[in-house]
Amino acid sequence: MKKLFILGTLILGVCAFADEIIYNGGKIIPLELKVIETAPYDLNFCFATKYNDTIHLTHSKGVHTISERHCADISYDNGQTWQKPEKGVHVAGMNAALNSKGEIIQIGIWDAKAKTQHNLVWDKITPDGQRVHLNKTIDLPYATSAHTHRDILVTRDGRMIATAYGKKVNANRSHIFAIESKDDGETWNFLSIITEPEAGDQEGANETTLVQLKDGTILAIYRVDGMKSCKQRRSTDGGKTWSASERVGSMGGASPHAIVLENGTLALVTGRPNLYLYLDFTGTGKKYQQHTVWKGGTSSYASLIETAPNELMVVYDESRFMSTKSNSDFARIMAAKYSIVKDDSLSTISGDPKAQGFDVWYSAWDKKDPMEAKFGILMDYKKDKNVSSHVYVHEIPERPYPVLRMQSHGTVADGKEWARIDINKMPEGVAKADVEFEFRLMDNSDKPQFMVSVYFTPQEGKNLSAYVAFAKDYIQYLQDGNLRKVPFDFGVFKFRNFVMKCDTTKNVWELYEKGGTKPLLKLPFINSPKTSHVAIGDGGRNIFGTIDLSYIGWKYKN
Repeated sequence: MKKLFILGTLILGVCAFADEIIYNGGKIIPLELKVIETAPYDLNFCFATKYNDTIHLTHSKGVHTISERHCADISYDNGQTWQKPEKGVHVAGMNAALNSKGEIIQIGIWDAKAKTQHNLVWDKITPDGQRVHLNKTIDLPYATSAHTHRDILVTRDGRMIATAYGKKVNANRSHIFAIESKDDGETWNFLSIITEPEAGDQEGANETTLVQLKDGTILAIYRVDGMKSCKQRRSTDGGKTWSASERVGSMGGASPHAIVLENGTLALVTGRPNLYLYLDFTGTGKKYQQHTVWKGGTSSYASLIETAPNELMVVYDESRFMSTKSNSDFARIMAAKYSIVKDDSLSTISGDPKAQGFDVWYSAWDKKDPMEAKFGILMDYKKDKNVSSHVYVHEIPERPYPVLRMQSHGTVADGKEWARIDINKMPEGVAKADVEFEFRLMDNSDKPQFMVSVYFTPQEGKNLSAYVAFAKDYIQYLQDGNLRKVPFDFGVFKFRNFVMKCDTTKNVWELYEKGGTKPLLKLPFINSPKTSHVAIGDGGRNIFGTIDLSYIGWKYKN
């Protein structure tokens, strides 16, 4: 940690805090972590909006629902430094956006009564800092309570769209509707219902973020229960109609906030407990991969700011919230900054025609080893054939394409074996995955020659893994901390295909021969300290032999 320094009443600090993390189709490079504000009392609910190089941040201080009060910070240099706003400066951290004239438009509806006409609090802040504050009205086609939340989307056709949630007459759960302005935010009208409450949504649907994807689709991502994952719906007609709901991730879904970066990556922050950053390098909202920003006490209300092209700032709180414990006597408002690199070369779907339909895939089809293909990291395997444990791409007469030869014949002087390939492309939050692979054993050995381990972090505090290894006449697995065997006539020099079907929601994984209907193994997951990834080769110094890997790939579901 670099030396802390004082600016106004705020304590600021900067530190580097991790190495890059490679995902399928891109990577995250953590850049710095700053303290925006710290206090010996609770700090929660961060809403931040960027206007050119100025960032407005509003949050709360004090115990939620008891001593909670409004608080604000402002940065005039794109998040490098922060200060308390001077007297008379209006901070618009939420429900606000710049119009085409460079004016900040901020709106608010907070009405607990179900009715058709609501008061709309309206503010305009001109570029020279003048504020116009008015109370306007908005008419709805039906009676409902109404609460605006989060952000205003400025669409590519120049409209402004915002969302509100509320309960209709006699309803016990909320729904979400959209309102729009076609005149730079001056007047607002009802646009559409985004979603009604669905079965299983404890709260109904409420806190919503809107984002327009590169293809013009508007995505509405919304909370249905703070401790369950979000849902989303799509509109391809400018917000008039909306698709069926889709589940997003597997973690809590409080106050989601999404933006699209310059490179087209869709970024989403949400959580509870903890805080998670979801990235979809395809920009479609169909391939989210989860990254943990903060584990600890937090309201999980956070905001995303693109401070430079593809440079992402996450503004969030580290604080006690309700029954959540804090790791410190002090609460903090934080800014975590990342570089988000979209890199199709990091996508493991190669030109191999067999890769179609998989989310992650490796084969030596294009004559690249896992490191060259940016698929996995060699752990004690070397590329030098003269060492005892090595890998190399190998042409064989039995296949029209190369295979990856993996030899693990001991890596240390005492002959103990430890060589594997780690593939950090199983995102956090994945709950289900089908892992398929084809290989053959090459040694007439009594020991297992190849293993596959799949690690999951499906929910907080419950890392799980599945482990299987193959010998010529048995399959080895791990249960209750012990290695166990089941007979299996694998043979030598014969390619075999297997599928591991993993479902952490049922706490069971199964091993099949590809095309088989009866599982060879059906086992509970093992508690594991390791986070989400896949490992092949050797996982525990008990694999000894040579194999030819034809391919490995998997499909995952949140």
